Amino acid sequence: MKFRMTHAALGAAALMSLSIEAAHANPVDNVCLYGGRSEAVCKCASDQLKVLANPADYELYSKTAGEFLILSSSGMKDGKAWKEAIAKVAAETGMATNVIRMRIGSVSRSHRSAMGGC
Repeated sequence: MKFRMTHAALGAAALMSLSIEAAHANPVDNVCLYGGRSEAVCKCASDQLKVLANPADYELYSKTAGEFLILSSSGMKDGKAWKEAIAKVAAETGMATNVIRMRIGSVSRSHRSAMGGC
């Protein structure tokens, strides 16, 4: 039986040694890479997202993605890491977590759509 890693596992393995600086350097690209997509697809999707998304919502998504990457690379499960990342960004911005979820939800959907089209 051959060992086959999923895209998510490959992305997680690639980002396990991700430093805090690297996670924050380009978190939108890095969250795409974490999902197992190629650098070319992630760059294309990020470029499209910058044009499509509201700049303030893009910034919230970027901050949340950076925190998510740090938490998940430390071993936290993805669902919990995303929830904790939203809570951290909420604390930093003074916004309610449900407001952040709503604002980054459309950005996240646009990002996934852009990934599929690249």
